Amino acid sequence: MLDRRHLLTAGVAAVLTPSIAARATATAPAADEPFIGRRDAPVAMTVWFDFQCPYCKILWQQTIPKLNDAYVRSGQLRLVFRDFSFLGKDSLTAAVVGRAVWHAFPRAYYAWTTAMFNAQDGENGGFGDEISVERLTVTVPGIEATALAKNFNANVKRYIAEVQADFAVGERSGVRGTPAVAIGGRLMTGAVSFDDIAARIAAELGNRL
Repeated sequence: MLDRRHLLTAGVAAVLTPSIAARATATAPAADEPFIGRRDAPVAMTVWFDFQCPYCKILWQQTIPKLNDAYVRSGQLRLVFRDFSFLGKDSLTAAVVGRAVWHAFPRAYYAWTTAMFNAQDGENGGFGDEISVERLTVTVPGIEATALAKNFNANVKRYIAEVQADFAVGERSGVRGTPAVAIGGRLMTGAVSFDDIAARIAAELGNRL
């Protein structure tokens, strides 16, 4: 079982409003960020998201699967996922558990995140607390509950720091809300359509010819 005391005593405000020092120095290594696709894909796209954000759910259900089918599986695109947890304590809970999933069972991260967004109700509407996330997590194929709990409890401070670092990097990058996607140095906000993202990917691929 995940030790909820780690999250209850961590201080949500420290993640939602990083200190000036954290904003200046937080640089979570790119290698530690959850992603799907080839590391050496010619185009990388970063998705900033919050598990409680309804527009992130739209992006995840309507656009991300199309990008996966059209570009990720063919090796043209790497999708990098970064937490911008600003909508409350349930945002933090999901983000920190997500880090544990990524580090312990990286092949299951995409399926887990998809399941999280499919289960999302209204913003801070009930789903997303520690109990509901734990119950959902054990239903995702490829995740072993005991091993995940052991990883979470041993590394939770590191994962909270990673979430905090993502938030700080997002702020410095111009992210003010979710979802936001960045391709080739251009930031687009909101539930961006597949067509708009595909146009940016095509431009980036063309620049590499």
